[in-house]
Amino acid sequence: MVTMAIQQRPATKEDRLFMQQLYRTSRDFEMVYLSHLSAEQKEQFLDMQFEAQYQGYQQQCPNAVWTILEEDGVPIGRLIVDYRPGEIGAMDVCLLPEMRGRGIGTQIMRDLQQEGQQRGLPVRLYVTILNENARRLYERLGFEVIDQTPVHLHMEWGPGDG
Repeated sequence: MVTMAIQQRPATKEDRLFMQQLYRTSRDFEMVYLSHLSAEQKEQFLDMQFEAQYQGYQQQCPNAVWTILEEDGVPIGRLIVDYRPGEIGAMDVCLLPEMRGRGIGTQIMRDLQQEGQQRGLPVRLYVTILNENARRLYERLGFEVIDQTPVHLHMEWGPGDG
């Protein structure tokens, strides 16, 4: 999917530790609210959150496609896509901090939009309200909020949206 120098390969059980470490790097926006915790407590909290997310995705979306993103054979991120009836669900897009801001996430999402365009399907995702960078990216790409919880925005891009 990604046309840059980024390769994709199916995630394996051996990638779990990388995915756990990647998850830790993606939660800075939450950590400001947990400043009262020690570094060890924060790590334990993040590990529990990762495990809950990992198990939740496995149970809720057993047919989702888990992909590791690599640059020169080195893991730099992950992509989880759930091809549901009537939609493409972008479950998770996450990059290592040093890989952010290079257009990789934009290209991944554009590739999903192109696939949605070709298949006549909307691309839908959830983004944590506190994750302003991701939300701005999705808005720039034409995603619109279709629902909201106290924690997440449910966003959609439709094949007729351009």
